[in-house]
This record gives sequence, C-alpha cells and structure tokens, in this order.
Amino acid sequence: MRGVRAETLHAIILMALIAGLALSIWSAYDTLHPQSSTICSVSSVVNCGKVATSGDTAIFGIPYWSIGIGGFLVMLAVDVPLYRTWRRELLVALTALSVLGAVAALYFIYQEVAVIGAICPICTGAHVCDFAVLGSSLALLLEARSDGG
Repeated sequence: MRGVRAETLHAIILMALIAGLALSIWSAYDTLHPQSSTICSVSSVVNCGKVATSGDTAIFGIPYWSIGIGGFLVMLAVDVPLYRTWRRELLVALTALSVLGAVAALYFIYQEVAVIGAICPICTGAHVCDFAVLGSSLALLLEARSDGG
C-alpha cells in the first residue's frame, strides 16, 4: 500500500479490532438473549436468529462468538505494545494471528452459507474486521520489509 502511512494502517487495525470485539460481544448477547436477534433478522437469508439457533455455531463446544471475543482480545493485547514500540516480532505475531482469524472467518462464513443457509450481519461485520486487520497488518509488514525493517 504505497502512499499509506504506517500510522494510518495502524489506526485501521486498532479500529477494526475494537469494532470486531464489539461485534463479537453483540453476537454473544444475541445468542444468549434470542429475543434481541430480531433487530438483524430481516429475511429468511439475512437472519441472526436463524444462525444463532441453528446448532451449527460452535466448534468443539466453543461458540463462535467466544472465539471472536478471545481472538480480538488477543490481537488487541499484541497490537497495543506494537503501536507503542513498533517491534517487528509483534507485527509478525499480529499478522500471524490475523491469518488465523481470517481462516476462522472463512470457515464461519462457509458454515453460515452452506450449512445454515442464512447470514448474520453482525457476524459478517466481525469477519470484515478480521480481514481489515489481516490486510493492514500485511501492508505494514510489507512496508517494513521495503524499508529494510
């Protein structure tokens, strides 16, 4: 991403992490309080309630929303010292974590589309945040390499 300053990329990462965490918490609330999921259930295809009650939103008994909350918290724990120190190993760790997040998001998207047959807009927002962190951290990593960092 030539022309985009490192501080701008980092601001994108931080905003995406905070937004992703908030969306994951919202997803947890919707799952634990099904009456609230009517807000984002607008059709049979765009339907948080259908996704939340499908029985297909956990892996090894761990709900997807808790994976999202944990993942965003771990990435935030790496990102804050990264921003303060710009240490390369922290950037590599954040990039690796964001790759794992993107792989998980792709699996969750597959589950929603192919298995459940519905899309949760809240979950989709969290997935977009995952990909924003991945793209921005990769751009920072590539920029650091081109600067000899």
